[in-house]
Amino acid sequence: MTDNISDTIVVGVDGTPKSEAALNWAITEAQRSGRSLLLAHVWHWSTDTMSSPMSMSHEFNARKDGASMLRRDAARVRREGVAVSTRLLEGSAPEKLVETADGAAMLVLGPRPRRGLTRALFGSVSREAVLRANCPVVLIPAAVASDGASKAQARADTR
Repeated sequence: MTDNISDTIVVGVDGTPKSEAALNWAITEAQRSGRSLLLAHVWHWSTDTMSSPMSMSHEFNARKDGASMLRRDAARVRREGVAVSTRLLEGSAPEKLVETADGAAMLVLGPRPRRGLTRALFGSVSREAVLRANCPVVLIPAAVASDGASKAQARADTR
């Protein structure tokens, strides 16, 4: 992988189908552009851990599962002939993804819409990324073919 973040496509991954669609799109874009990928997964250490010893195993598993998912996704990217690195981050997903993608070629996300008109367009992580990122943000809609070809136009913020 290149040391120059400006030649890197950062992809937020979390194992959901929307995240998989974003990864598929990013692989295709990396192959097309000759860029490398940086897969970023953010997990959060909850304050509930202090109140229940059982929740500590949940938090440990969240980190362990995230690391496992990153290894699996990185192996898949390598099989596609794309250079890849990974980052397992703890904290606020919007904050960590924006920080990781600072100066990157782009940040690719699979948004998860919540409620209401505004949230129907963007999930909370995606909305924060579009507002705060210092690179283009590509939001891959749910209707994306498994080969990464978009059935609908990806929405990009090209600040």
